[in-house]
Amino acid sequence: MSEDKATYYLTTAIDYVNGRPHMGHAMEKVGADVVARRRRARGFDVWLVLGSDEHSISVAKEARAQGKTPEQYCAEMDVVWREFWGRYQITFSEYVRSSTDANRATTREFMQRIYDAGHIYKGKYEGWYC
Repeated sequence: MSEDKATYYLTTAIDYVNGRPHMGHAMEKVGADVVARRRRARGFDVWLVLGSDEHSISVAKEARAQGKTPEQYCAEMDVVWREFWGRYQITFSEYVRSSTDANRATTREFMQRIYDAGHIYKGKYEGWYC
């Protein structure tokens, strides 16, 4: 396959939805969109993924503060975040949410594959951890 017809996969960090999006969130996504548009202009089939992480203490706390379940709160924030990306005209291929069945299945399969390959094991570790 020639470089001009290659598939180009680009993903960004998935953001916690414990508040409204701001310019700090936009910087990474605008940069990724610039890369994706340039690749498309060069003939690449580009797949750009954005998303939201709905599993954090900060999300649960904000939902509780608003008197909502995390599911209700995240459904409302999904609209807010998608509208934000729309204002910046980000041309993503897929928007993933960590709460979806598809994400759970993908994560389960990924973890099983690395376990089956022997990359997950009990052991002892000494040293710096980050």
